[in-house]
Formats: sequence, C-alpha cells, structure tokens
Amino acid sequence: MIKKMKKQLFYLMAATVALLVAVVSCSKEDDINDDSGNNNNSHTVSVAGVSLDKTSLSLAVGGSETLTATVNPADAANKNVTWSSSATGVASVDATGKVTAASAGTATITVTTQDGSKTATCNVTITTSTVAVTGVTLNTTAVTLAVGDVQTLTATVVPDVATNQNVTWSTSDATVATVSGGSVTAVKAGTATITVTTADGNRTATCTVTVTDNSSAVALEVNITGKISHTTYTVGQTGTVTFNRFPATEEEFRQVREKIGGEPHGAVALQLMAYEMYRRNRTVGEACIRLNNVTVNVTPATNRLRELFGKDAYYARPYQIAAFLKGATPANGYNPTKPYTVEVRVAPAVAYEYSNDYQNTMLYLEVFTQGKDRGSEQVAVLKTLKPGEPGEGKYFIVFNSPGLYSQVREVSFANPFNGLD
Repeated sequence: MIKKMKKQLFYLMAATVALLVAVVSCSKEDDINDDSGNNNNSHTVSVAGVSLDKTSLSLAVGGSETLTATVNPADAANKNVTWSSSATGVASVDATGKVTAASAGTATITVTTQDGSKTATCNVTITTSTVAVTGVTLNTTAVTLAVGDVQTLTATVVPDVATNQNVTWSTSDATVATVSGGSVTAVKAGTATITVTTADGNRTATCTVTVTDNSSAVALEVNITGKISHTTYTVGQTGTVTFNRFPATEEEFRQVREKIGGEPHGAVALQLMAYEMYRRNRTVGEACIRLNNVTVNVTPATNRLRELFGKDAYYARPYQIAAFLKGATPANGYNPTKPYTVEVRVAPAVAYEYSNDYQNTMLYLEVFTQGKDRGSEQVAVLKTLKPGEPGEGKYFIVFNSPGLYSQVREVSFANPFNGLD
C-alpha cells in the first residue's frame, strides 16, 4: 500500500512540474508575440543627434543660403526637423533651412529634431553691402524746346543696384533753360547744357537743350500731291508730302493734320513728323503720336522710340526719321534735300482689306527710304469712327508702322548727321 501511494505521489509531482513548465513557456511566448500574433522582436531606432553643414555663415543684406541638417544615426526612424531663428529681423529661416538676410546684425539659426528635441546651431552674421556707382545716363542727349515748353529728363544710375541713387541737376545757362529734379523749362532762345551728377562718385551725363522762339520761327509750309484711292486697291498709285520744317508744337501738328490728314499718304507724313517731335520733346511728341495712331499702337511705338533716341551706342539712331526723307542716305549722313519730301506708294503686294474691328478699309502703303535694304517700309492706315480712337472718321490714322521705328542702317563716319529743321 505504501509503495502504491509513493508511486501516485510521484505521478502527481511530475504532472505539477509539467504544468509549471507549460505556464512558463506560455509566458515567454506572450513576451515574444503581441495579441495579434505579430513578432515584437524588432525595435525603433531613436535619434541620437543632429548636425549642420555649417556652424557659421556670413551674408550681405538681401542674400540667402540654405543650410543642410543631418540626423544621426542614419537609420533613425524619425528624421523630421524644425528650424528657428533667434532674430528674424536680422535673418529668417524657412522650413527647408533657407536663411535670408534681412538687416545688419547677428542671429542664431537652430535646427531641432522632432524625435528627442536634439539641436544644432549656426551663427549668422549679416553685413550691409555697399555697391558703388560706376556711371549715370540720361534718356536723351539732345532736345529742342520752344520757349515755355517743359520736358522731364530721366537719369539712370549705373549699376541699378548701386547703394546711393541720389543725383543733382544743374544748367550751364539758367537764362536759357532751368532744371529742377530733371524737369527742364525753356526760358528763352539759345542753347544750354543740362548736367546730372551722382552723389556717389560725381559721375555725370549731359543733355544739350536748344530753345527756339516761335514768335520768330519760319512759317511752316506743307504741301501734298498725288492721289491714292481710299477704297480701291490700285497698284502704282503714289503721293508725296513736302514741308520746310517739322512742327514745333501740338497746335502746329493739328494745323498740318487739318491740311493733309484726310489723305492716306498724309497720315504717313504725319507719323514721321510725330516721331521726330518725340525725339525733340517727349511730352509734345507723344501727344501728337496719340492723335495719329490707333490707341494700341501708341505704347509699342513710344517704347521703341525711347531706345532709338536714347544714349545706348547700339540702339541709338538720332537720324532715324531723316532716313525716310528724300535724298537722305547713310553715305551722306542722312542729310535730306530741302524742302523735306516724303514719298509714298500703294504696297505692290498687299491688297486693301476690310477691318471688322474698325469697320472700315485698311490701306497698306509703303514709304521710301535709303536706310533699309529693301528700300521701303510698310505703313497701314485707315479711317474709323470707333469710340475711343482718334481721327473722328475724318482723318486717316496709322494702324501700325513697326518699320518706321526699327533701326535704319548706321550713318557714315565720314559725313555726320546735321539734324533736321
């Protein structure tokens, strides 16, 4: 009996040990596997630190540079960072690390990791950069004004990023022409030199001002000959306009328009007059251009004329309009015969056409010139009653004339251009 009880006790103890082993084994499995059965043996790599490619940086006001942050270790799970500046009024920083200099001073740029708030810094020094003036130019180097006329000269300091853009103005003869802030007033007949001087470096540019007294001016004489049909395209038709001098005022221009503006070739001659008047006086010239052009043609024309009548050695063509007058050639300095003559013909290869926009016939003409290889340039004219357009349906106006403000050939060095009356 005792032997039998010992045997049963042995089996009971063995079962107990087996149960304990099973419990321990399950506990370890729970540690290894999560509730969903996934293995939890992997672990997240935390951020240990962050560094910047630069610890110091110098910039001039207005400059910028991008800093690069490196999160360590390379296999860190969360590499997100934020950027901040200790003085945004001196230097700001965006989300990509781009630092922009705002004003002179110092600032500390800090990058901070999202995981662990690790940081790295860069000390930024912002300096004020001074750009010296190297020159100055004027929008025109010569202008003719009638007594009482006012014209504004525009000075451009070079380079355009120069720190000190201040200039002063002076005149060689205040009894002939005065100047204030670039605004020139014609006082009496004569010649004066207007000078602009930079505050930095005393760089200068000049404009010669010729003042005429209209009370003693030669009477303006204008004649128109030839007949060009207003409605029927007829190859071979021609017309001419002759005049002894260019109009000096808007009123004189209106008087000429009254005499020749009713004819298509009259509008071509008026266009040349208006362009030359613009060379002499921007304000008066633009007013005349507006009288003789559809509105959309004014800005392209004046923009280009400013270049042609400016100081740039490549673009400047003070003799541009003279090139469209009879007898003017590059070889003779574009000095035309007098009285001045504008010769016009119907364009031989471009028929008239009806314009729906302006509800009238568009005429394509050509004006002769020795300043272009092809010997002529096209000008499109029409009459219109369209609201907002000049001409009042009475006068021909120019629809476009790009050939008149595209550069003519350079003048001969041997024979200078003597100007136009």
